Amino acid sequence: MQIKFGINWQDRQEQDDGWNTVEELSMDMKSSSERSAFADDLNEQFKMSIDTSQGPVHPYRRFKSRPKFNPYCQAGVVPFCPTGRVDNTMPRFHDFDKIEVYALKAPVFEFKLGDLLGKFHIMHDAMAFKNLDTGFNYTLEWYELVELFNCTFAHTLEDDSMIWCNQGAACIYDGVDDKHWLEYGTLVKVAEITGAISNQFAEWVEWDNNTAIYYETWTVWDEPGGQMWFDSFDCASFVIRAFQELANLGTEFNQSVHLNYTRINLYSDKPVYLGNDTVVKANESLYQNITDFYKKFQSHQSFQDLMTHLIEGYDEVFEDHMFYLYYNFEYWFLPMKQPYMKLTYFEKPLPKANNTDTLPIDDGNLFCVLQLKALDPTQCRNAMLFKENSPMGKVKVEDQYKLVFFMILKNSS
Repeated sequence: MQIKFGINWQDRQEQDDGWNTVEELSMDMKSSSERSAFADDLNEQFKMSIDTSQGPVHPYRRFKSRPKFNPYCQAGVVPFCPTGRVDNTMPRFHDFDKIEVYALKAPVFEFKLGDLLGKFHIMHDAMAFKNLDTGFNYTLEWYELVELFNCTFAHTLEDDSMIWCNQGAACIYDGVDDKHWLEYGTLVKVAEITGAISNQFAEWVEWDNNTAIYYETWTVWDEPGGQMWFDSFDCASFVIRAFQELANLGTEFNQSVHLNYTRINLYSDKPVYLGNDTVVKANESLYQNITDFYKKFQSHQSFQDLMTHLIEGYDEVFEDHMFYLYYNFEYWFLPMKQPYMKLTYFEKPLPKANNTDTLPIDDGNLFCVLQLKALDPTQCRNAMLFKENSPMGKVKVEDQYKLVFFMILKNSS
């Protein structure tokens, strides 16, 4: 059996992020030679090869809990989740209820611009659930707390400091506005589930919402269709991973339905790691350079200033080949190259149901296992991060302990 993991564990010590390194997780082994020998033994037993060419080189990092929201951060026009359920909780149903699952799409800023951005395939994605037994229905979305532009770029203050307002979260509200989704977008049934599956899915949504805390606009590649450096984390990626979780729970999707998702892509040579907030702030010249870059992308300025700064930003990205990316609360320098930036509307097939007694292992699940010290892989049952082009190996649950120890030891010996 050949199992490939689309992960690339960093050699560097993670800085001030609250996580333990892989090395710390494997300290129970007495020596590096002992760890190496045990890893080699497992490698022979499972004949595993770790392929770091699949999936993003730098995966999205989950966190132990959601930080307190900074009151400085304010939405421009529409507040986040204005009609959301109390405590933004998922409804629960009787186990044998029949519930329809829908995919929803509408143009971004449809409330202001109508179908304008839809003509360019700039779409917002969501989900809806309709209980056929009770008549109750609700909508589930995941998006930025303070609108797209406000969370894509740092906010620069008068003292040349920066504040990030980049949290994203689930929004759950009663009812489905059929007219809104159908007028310029999509409302299509993709599956039917039981109340029992819905209740399990509700637990996953809560876990996902508590650990996936920030929104990421950009997908970064070395070239179109090439190596992905960083993956976006937005409304579309939420729907994709939510559908995958439903499939993991046994949901049979209608494979005749074809769905496309919006991606805003940047193209760069190998990104240069600059450091987290603490490191970057300690380097005054670097911090000033990053602040000056983000000053050009401030939404709270006059239209004339905005246009002037956007032209300057265009020159830096397309003429000077530079872009500063903030990902996993760390700064990266992107040496930009052609085609620099591109919008894609890619098709993602609906997932196939997992009706076996095995649990899928991929980079997201192992990331959860290693980061949370959960040596029982079943604790990370809902930790799967669906990654485009990331192959999954399926292993019996009783064998997963060995797989986890292998991954810990292989990356620390």
